[in-house]
Amino acid sequence: KVIQCIKKHCLDKNDPPKKVKEFFLGLTKKLKIYKLDDLIGPWARYNYYQKLILGNNIEGNIIIDGRSGCGKSYLAEIIHFNSGRSGKYVEIKKKLDKKTLLSKFEEAKNGTLFLDEIDEVIPKDLQKEIFSYLPMNSILTASNRIPWKRLIKIELIEEFFIIDFFRRIKGLLYEILPLKDKERFEDLKEAIRYFWRKNAESVNISDDFVTRLAKKFDWPLDMAQVELVMNDIYSTKISGKI
Repeated sequence: KVIQCIKKHCLDKNDPPKKVKEFFLGLTKKLKIYKLDDLIGPWARYNYYQKLILGNNIEGNIIIDGRSGCGKSYLAEIIHFNSGRSGKYVEIKKKLDKKTLLSKFEEAKNGTLFLDEIDEVIPKDLQKEIFSYLPMNSILTASNRIPWKRLIKIELIEEFFIIDFFRRIKGLLYEILPLKDKERFEDLKEAIRYFWRKNAESVNISDDFVTRLAKKFDWPLDMAQVELVMNDIYSTKISGKI
């Protein structure tokens, strides 16, 4: 990975120290983000690890299902960068013309193609033209309007995809549960502790306090929003209002 990054950025011995330093700081940050130990919560660590093992041992597409902000793109990167695939990780997150799409497909050869909200980046008017070129090493997500688990009847499939395209993208389905789900209650508690420590490392909070807090609030769906809520709680506490 280091060698690939060096080649990509064309670093050589004549580069100024500032450029080299910035490159390695960025590289360190990028490599660190894919450590499974950095995931917050026992459900996330256990299930992401299982998905990683499965993802490394299957040939074909992977579909990641979950609400906005639940970490679908993060999981896609974890699968790729821990998979040992020799090719690049290529993202498509907006609608492109046919020529650009095909070049992206070629760029992802022997790597991973990540199609974020595939029903929007490749709408039905393009699906018929490009479905036969779509790599079978893709990781897909779709907008929340697509009920993956119920895409069995042809008439429902045809609301979103042409049939040949749907057959091409079918793959192993992973579902990421929202933080509100009861199976992720311990993840939510760990997230509360984590974001509290970011604000106040020296001030401990009890497990009882964390449990009551997790049960009391109608928590949002993703970690970024939990962080905002915890920042607000910390600011309120510091000002003496809580």
